[in-house]
Amino acid sequence: MNTFARYMGSIDTSKVEKIIFDGKEYTWDTNQSPVSKWYNADTSLVSAVVEAQNTAIRNVTFTVVDSNGYSVVGTFKANNVPAVADISFE
Repeated sequence: MNTFARYMGSIDTSKVEKIIFDGKEYTWDTNQSPVSKWYNADTSLVSAVVEAQNTAIRNVTFTVVDSNGYSVVGTFKANNVPAVADISFE
C-alpha cells in the first residue's frame, strides 16, 4: 500500500487533472495530509483501491486524464508482494 500511495503521489499534478478508478473520479486535494492526495469527496484513492481489492495492492488499473480531456490507462503492478496467507507469523 505504501508503494502504491507514493507512486500515485508522485504523479505530476500540473499535467494530470484527475484519476479515474472503479468508475469514480479522484482529484488532487491539497487539504489532505497523506502522500497521495487523490480524493473523491472524503474517500482517498488508496483506501478505495484497498477496499476494492480486499487484500494487499497487487495490480491496479486506472485512467489518468489531463485538462484537455486526453486520457491514458495505466496499471500499477506489485508482483513481489506476498499474500497474507503466505506469511508466517511466529
